Amino acid sequence: MTYRQRNQIRQRRRQARLRRRHRRGVLLLVVLSMLVLFMMIGTAFLMTSDMYRKGSKAAAKEGRVGNPPRELLDRALYQLLRDTNNQFSAVRYHSLLRDMYGTDGFEATAAEAQFAMGTSSPNPTQGQFIDIAINLQSGVRKLHRTIDNLPIGHSLPPNKGYYNGALLTFTSGPARNQSFRVIQYETNAGNQYWLRLMAVPHANMTVVNPPGQLAGHSFIVNGRPYNGTGVGYNLTAMAGTARLSAMAAILPSLENSSFYAEVALTPNSVSFATLPANVESLDEDVTSLAMDPENILVDYGHYPGVGDCDESYDAPDFQNMFLAHETVMPVAKGSWENHPTAGPIFGLENVPIPSFHRMALVNYWRKEVLDAGLDPASALAIALKRKIMMRPLREDHPNFNGSNPQSHNTPHWEIVGPWDVDNDNDGVPDSIFVDMGDPVQQAEDGTLY
Repeated sequence: MTYRQRNQIRQRRRQARLRRRHRRGVLLLVVLSMLVLFMMIGTAFLMTSDMYRKGSKAAAKEGRVGNPPRELLDRALYQLLRDTNNQFSAVRYHSLLRDMYGTDGFEATAAEAQFAMGTSSPNPTQGQFIDIAINLQSGVRKLHRTIDNLPIGHSLPPNKGYYNGALLTFTSGPARNQSFRVIQYETNAGNQYWLRLMAVPHANMTVVNPPGQLAGHSFIVNGRPYNGTGVGYNLTAMAGTARLSAMAAILPSLENSSFYAEVALTPNSVSFATLPANVESLDEDVTSLAMDPENILVDYGHYPGVGDCDESYDAPDFQNMFLAHETVMPVAKGSWENHPTAGPIFGLENVPIPSFHRMALVNYWRKEVLDAGLDPASALAIALKRKIMMRPLREDHPNFNGSNPQSHNTPHWEIVGPWDVDNDNDGVPDSIFVDMGDPVQQAEDGTLY
């Protein structure tokens, strides 16, 4: 074998060894890649299982200690928009829809429903209108309730066209949550009351046909918008005197108490109490904190009264408690100084007026209590305070300050502020907390809220 041949053999062997080394590197790379892949799969599994474990624990806790926060917020929003029958809610009778429509509407059920009848044709409108007969047997009820949350019967007016243009909303049946304008309201010789509507669609907007499907289902009819005088209307007020002068007892449970206050100036309906049945015999003995007691001649019955909540104007006053007033240059806190004869004099310029709170009202009754010779810390004075304040009182909830320590240590805080919450984020608190009447909740650590 020549030298050249031996050299060629060596080169081939060397190349073979290099090829074998290259293959071993590829296998190592494949093994390492597989290990990394398995590690990533394991990590993803651990992360997914941990997130699933946390989600399962959160789902298991849901509803265990009370209502979810979203449901509580929704409930509060519904109260503000459409009112509530919750007798423990401070905002009852102060909702936006109540301020518009009042409480002179009614709720009832449909006795029967049919296509509109004509004098010469059974269906002259070809299904465009339907007539609904109101079921008097099942009862017609007012949209508001007594102070004990009991339904109140409603007498339908005989006047033809009385509810023309009113809004009717079905609350059950195939047209549930659908609203319509009343085209015609009338009664016939058989003492039946009829409401004529446009053709009624299902919730999916297909027409209810035949309309008899609506029989037996409930609906509500809103009252006339803005046709009230405001809460506190006194039917017996003399001509030329204040008309929103109806009175309500401040603390009926207090023996031998003859102190009363105007309903119009006590906006918290939770503490509303009617006059005693024998109020007429107490005319000369009744002492009003605000006006001539001879105007107290009527048992007011329930908070809205005959004047109702849908007065014909809107301003941040005692009839429109949901409204607030913000100035161009708001200040967080008012001022006060003690006058030697007049007592405290308050400077409230540019202090925001919060929704559901009126500083002027608090100041008015503060002065009335003092002028009547009452102790501001007495049971009667605190009962009056419950009627005019919608925020939880310090006297009832000494541990509650609404995250606002100054509400406990600032003299005359209910008049001068500062308030609890800054809703518009301008650095000046402009809102207060109110009691919506929800049940007490308990956190996991036992904290009640």
